[in-house]
Amino acid sequence: FACTSESLSSEESFPYFSRTIPTDAELVKLMARTMLSGFGWRRIGVLFQEDDYGFGVYQEFQNAARQVADDDGANAATDLQIGGAPLSPGLMRQSLQEMKDLGFRVFVVIVISFEDEFVRELQALEMFG
Repeated sequence: FACTSESLSSEESFPYFSRTIPTDAELVKLMARTMLSGFGWRRIGVLFQEDDYGFGVYQEFQNAARQVADDDGANAATDLQIGGAPLSPGLMRQSLQEMKDLGFRVFVVIVISFEDEFVRELQALEMFG
């Protein structure tokens, strides 16, 4: 088992907790730096599971990407486009189609469940591969 929640990082509240994997905040910072600084991507679509966890990670990614763009000397307001769409079994095709219609070609996907349906919808919309 593993937990990526930042809330368990407090040594005062959880003196016996030992982190074995990075927090979500640390992971999205690394993803943002790799995508923006490493690959030079400036238009990134984020597809996130429609719940508090997915929306929280989406917000963390947006903030991290803006910070990376600013650190790189770019103007995050004009040089960076981060689009987001929620994923749930009922909204999946609509969300994917919206991102496709907006022309996003690079995606961050934050999904814990229903991966099989997600991949089927990607294939049906010819967004896979």
